Amino acid sequence: VNTILDEILNNKEVVLNVSDLRNKNEMLYEHCMNVCVIATSIGAYIFDTKKLKDLTLGALLHDFGLMFVPEEILDKPDKLSPEE
Repeated sequence: VNTILDEILNNKEVVLNVSDLRNKNEMLYEHCMNVCVIATSIGAYIFDTKKLKDLTLGALLHDFGLMFVPEEILDKPDKLSPEE
């Protein structure tokens, strides 16, 4: 969080390359990173450093629970069934 926050505060035009950073699900990981960068970029104009760190952490972890959803459900192109 501090690294992302420092990068954004030092260069508000920063574009983080997250394509090489993979976790269980690349698209989910990239989504979380993108939400984090966008939220922090906007928050930098609104919050003090303490609140900005909280926002950055919250944005980074906002979909953390999806890590426990099986990939076949996460990647399913169709609608989910009632069981899913």
